[in-house]
Amino acid sequence: MFAGKKLIIFDLDGTLIDSINIWNQIDVELVRRISGLEIDFEDIRSMRDDIMANTKDGEDKYLKYFEALIKKYNSNLTPEEVDKLNDDVALDMLRTFIDYKSDAENLIKYLKDNNYTLVIATTSPSYMVDIYINENVNIINKANISEYFDSVYTKESVTNLKPNSEVYLKVLSDYGISADDAIALEDSIEGVKAAVGAGLEVIAMYDENSNSYREEINAASTYQFNSFTELLKELGVSKKIDY
Repeated sequence: MFAGKKLIIFDLDGTLIDSINIWNQIDVELVRRISGLEIDFEDIRSMRDDIMANTKDGEDKYLKYFEALIKKYNSNLTPEEVDKLNDDVALDMLRTFIDYKSDAENLIKYLKDNNYTLVIATTSPSYMVDIYINENVNIINKANISEYFDSVYTKESVTNLKPNSEVYLKVLSDYGISADDAIALEDSIEGVKAAVGAGLEVIAMYDENSNSYREEINAASTYQFNSFTELLKELGVSKKIDY
C-alpha cells in the first residue's frame, strides 16, 4: 500500500492520537458550564456527528455545533463565547491526557526510516497542534511531531474544512506531486471523503467514535485496519522501534 508512494498524509485527531473520547468529555463539561446540567455524551452525540458531517462549505462547523448547544440548552452565550470556553476547558486535557494510539509512533518511525515524507492534515486549530508539539510529554517522548513530520496543515491552512478536499489538494499542490504519489490515513467519514475527493487512496484506521459511519467508511476507503499494530503486522514489522 505504501510502495511507490512519496508522501504519507496523516489525519491527527482520532487517527494518530487517541483524542476523540477526550473531546467527548470536554463536550460534557462544556454543557455543564453553559447550562449547569450533568449529561451523558450520548445525549448529544448524534447532533454533533450530524453537524460535523453535513456542514456546508464556507461554514464553521464548530460554531454551528456551538450554536446548536446554545439552542438545546437555552444558553445566553454567543457561539464565539462558547468557542472560547471550549478552548479553556480543553487546554489541560490537551497537555496531559492526549496520547498516540497504540503503535502509531512505531508506524511513524518505520515510515520515516524508509524515507517517506510525512505530513499532517488536520482540522484541529494550530494552537492545539502547538500544544502537542511543545507541551504534551506523551507525544514528545514517543515521536515528536516536529521531528518526524515535514509539515502540519491545520484548520487555519484552508478556507473549507473536511469533508471538503481543499486541504488534500493544497498538500498535493505544495509538494508538487500527483494524488497517485500519496496516500492518506483517516478515521472519520469526513476525512475519508476529503481524501477520496482529492483522488487519494485512503487507509481507514478504526476509531470507535466513527462506528455509525463504518459501512460508508469501509466502502469509500482503499484499505481498512483495526489498529496500527495490525497495519505494522501487514507490513512485516512485528517489534517495537526504539530510539
